[in-house]
Amino acid sequence: MIWFIFGMMFAFFNSVTMLVNQKFQINGHLISGVRGVGVAALFLPATFFLTPPKSPLFWGLIVLQGMMSSFFNARLYSSSAKFGAGATSRISALAVVFGLGAWWIVDYQRLVELWDSPPVFAGILVSLAVVVVSFFFMSQSKSSASMAEMKYMLPAVVLLAFMMIVRKEIMESSAFLSAIVYYCVLSIAMSGAWNLIYYARENTLKGLVSQLKTRRIAIGCISMVFASAVTIICGNIGVFYAPNPAYVNALTLTSPIFVMIFNKTTGVKDPVSIPAMVIMLLGIAALLYFSEIPLPHPNI
Repeated sequence: MIWFIFGMMFAFFNSVTMLVNQKFQINGHLISGVRGVGVAALFLPATFFLTPPKSPLFWGLIVLQGMMSSFFNARLYSSSAKFGAGATSRISALAVVFGLGAWWIVDYQRLVELWDSPPVFAGILVSLAVVVVSFFFMSQSKSSASMAEMKYMLPAVVLLAFMMIVRKEIMESSAFLSAIVYYCVLSIAMSGAWNLIYYARENTLKGLVSQLKTRRIAIGCISMVFASAVTIICGNIGVFYAPNPAYVNALTLTSPIFVMIFNKTTGVKDPVSIPAMVIMLLGIAALLYFSEIPLPHPNI
């Protein structure tokens, strides 16, 4: 039951991070930069009580994740400000589909196992078709998932699929608590630093400092730091206690629903075909279910 509680909290606070920039409308590089540095600062004291990971693979993956995260988070929060948290959360859910394909590339044996289990393989293909078709109808029914939004977020969504794989490898290449803390202190800090450098180059260091002194920017960035920190903690605890990490991934599909409820309650305009969105989420949930069914070893 612990994994379910923290998994739902992870989904909720994940939606909060997108809603923060929907409200404060801060430059994506700026808020992503402060988020990274701020979250790292919150986790830094824990490094005095944990042994640093010794695996070279861990440190290499940390750098890679930091590079990918710097682009992804800037694009994610820019999209939240530009198109709204609703559209951003719904499009981001498609990362599960790309992640499945990416994982098949890494774990080719799983694909062979699926080929030897036609009912499961058919379930996955049908689930993929449901996701793609429902997303198309959601896009065509005056929803917020327009082609412009899709084109803007698609590179980040594809990248997120690979980030999921890299993060899994990071968590498995060191002790759990040590991996979590050093992931936050180093990888997320690198992501934040690169985004702040990018923003300073485009707007000068004086412009960066000037922005951080404004009340709206300060409140928005501080809110993002704490919301992101709680999101990371809840996600990692949920995965740690879950019988299967895929269960927590499935719960994150409720993030668009949290966003939709908030927007409806507060009167924020967020036109979306609710039936199409529900069908898409059900399709992704079915995809996760079929993709995690235990299969016999391939006959090769």
